[in-house]
Formats: sequence, structure tokens, C-alpha cells
Amino acid sequence: MSQLHTSPEFDALTHRIDEIAPILRGEAEKCEELRRPTDEVVRALGLTGVLKIGIPAELGGYEFSPSQMIRAVERLSYHEASVGWAAMIVQFVTGATAAYLGQEAAADLFADVPAGRHALLAGQGTRPGEAVRVDGGYRISGRWSFASGIPLASHIHTAAFCAETGQALICTLPKEQARLIDNWDVMGLRATHSIDYVCEDVFVPQTHAFGAATMENKHGGAVYRLGLVNLAAVCHTGWALGVGRRLLDELKALAGTKTGTPNASVDTDQFHAAFAQAEARFRAARAWAMELWADNETTLDRGENLSTEQETLARLVPTTPPGPHRPSARPCTSGPAPPPCAGATYSGSSAISTPAPSTSPPARWCCNTAAGGWPAWPRTPTGSSWTSCSAVTVIPRPLV
Repeated sequence: MSQLHTSPEFDALTHRIDEIAPILRGEAEKCEELRRPTDEVVRALGLTGVLKIGIPAELGGYEFSPSQMIRAVERLSYHEASVGWAAMIVQFVTGATAAYLGQEAAADLFADVPAGRHALLAGQGTRPGEAVRVDGGYRISGRWSFASGIPLASHIHTAAFCAETGQALICTLPKEQARLIDNWDVMGLRATHSIDYVCEDVFVPQTHAFGAATMENKHGGAVYRLGLVNLAAVCHTGWALGVGRRLLDELKALAGTKTGTPNASVDTDQFHAAFAQAEARFRAARAWAMELWADNETTLDRGENLSTEQETLARLVPTTPPGPHRPSARPCTSGPAPPPCAGATYSGSSAISTPAPSTSPPARWCCNTAAGGWPAWPRTPTGSSWTSCSAVTVIPRPLV
């Protein structure tokens, strides 16, 4: 079996990401207003090559190892959360499509990757539509949500279940064959443009579909034996680490503007202890993630697949937030809904805006969200609502 590929492009690419940081930060508010990356941001991303990090090297991509991918996505997401999320999704599904489709589809979609003549994909692979087998392929129908990064994409990658074969498929089709529904009007990560889309009896050739659970890649090296779910865990880990680091850095900078002022809570032992604890938890989470993926890479490089324990831990890492809150199993209490996080408000670009001094949310609240009920990210999770409950709760500590 193929060995793990480690890209020689990593250092140069992460340097290019840092070079476009002023553009990402300068365009952040405009991106949020438009609910998509601006044209200038799209051009800047193209210059970095970050959308090619998941494409197999044999097709002209960079084929980053898992740890390289985590660090590249982390770097981009640190500079701008919405753009980091959109680019993370697009490079992931683009690279997976390139790895799991056969030669005919690769020739169609990835004709000349070094020259920039290749497809970019976005779409939803978790909630399947319907696929009906026909001569030469499938006809798919359905409605899907959360097509993050679709303004960057030329094609859609979408899940569909074929009842005749009992198989869940990932189908690739030109974006114009789907009907896009502009319904992404949310508080946070607005620029990801994570809209819905509809396919109505769209034909997808057999060559442009692969099994959603496959771990058998047609192109590229050992990294693609992770399969879609584990590849997604790699990418989401990078995003969480980048945003978590930015959150703590912004809070540190904010505290620096308040220290020495009358009754400044940032000068209290309570604040110092809470911030130090948050910093320690974040660093521990990052160290664990990098240790875990170093071990997984050794396994892949030996030509083996991950063990059950390795897969379980890989999926646990991005769902264990490193933020400044801790979970508790104590029941929630009633009361007014808290702000997004410890008296602070957040923009979609992840920077902390003006906090309410010396305040904190009520003691026991949980967040209803499929993301796991953890409001430590720099936004209230999309589609979530604050409610009293008896499930696992979040007990915020006063920060400012």
C-alpha cells in the first residue's frame, strides 16, 4: 500500500497565507455584509494555493499530510474565521473527489491542476438525497443544506442514497445543474455562504459517483485511506485550533487596553486565573491533536489503516473545544438568555468586539445545537437557540 505523502510546499504555502492576512482582515466586514468572500479575497486565496492542498500530488495538487493540513487550515482560520471555514470545506471535498473518482472523471475535472484548470467543489455529504439508477449513471433529487464555500466552487459534491443498491453515494455535478437557494442570513460566519441547494432529477454519470463510505482511493497516497469522515475530522481540527487561538489572542489584546484603569476586572486574580486556565486548556488541546495525528501518520505510512481507537480519537479531537468554558452535567436554570460568550460579542470574522465590563452570563445554560452544545466559539452556532434544559450544560466563568 502507498506511503504517506508529505508536501515540500508546506512552508511556502503557509508563508503565502500570512502574506494575504491584511487582505483577509481588511475585507472581513465587507465579506460579512455580502455573506460571501469578496472578489479580492477569492483572488488572494487563489494565489496562496490553499485550495489545492487536498488534491493528490499525482494530479498536480499538494497532497498535504494530515498534520500539514491541520496547520495550514489553522493558519488561514486564525486570520479570518469565515474564509477559513469556506476554504477548509472546498479544499477538503475537492481533494476527496479527486482521490476517490476514477481516471475518466479525473481527466474531466482535474485536467491541469498546476495551471489552475480544475474543478473546485462544495456541497453537503451528510444528509443524502435520492439516487435512482439509470443507464450510465444515476438521476438524483433532493434538497441539501450548508453548502459552505459554494461561491468558490464550480461543481457540487452531494450525497444521495440509492435504494436499489442500498448504497450511499457522493455525486459530482456542475454547479449550474443545481438550484441555489439564497437563505444564509445568520449572525455568525455569514461569509461562508452556507446556503441550501436543490437538485431535481439531475443525471450524474456513473464515472462521477463514488461510495460515501469508501476508503479505497483511485489517486494519491495513504492520506486518502482515511475516508471522508476522518479527512473531515482533520480539516475541522485545523479550523477549531485557528479560531481558538485567535479568540485568546483577541482577549489578551483587549485586556491590555483595560489594564490599569479604575476597577479593571482584567487586573483581578480571578481574571488572571481564568485566562491562564483557558490558555492552558487550549495548548493542551492543540498538543493532543498534533500528537494524535503524528501517531496516525506513522500508522498510515506503514501501509496500515487506522485502528478503531485511532479513528475514535480522531473524531473526538475536533468536538472537544479548547475554549474558556467547561462542561457540566448539572441541570440548567431558568432566566434570561445569555450573550454569546462571557459578556462579549463577536463578529463573524472572529474578532472580539466591545464587551460588557464586569459581566458574565447566567450560571447554567446550554446551547441547542448539533455542534455539541458548546458556545465557546466566536459566534453563536448557526441554527442554535439558548434554552434551559437538563442535558449537559455549559458553566461560563466571568472573563471581563
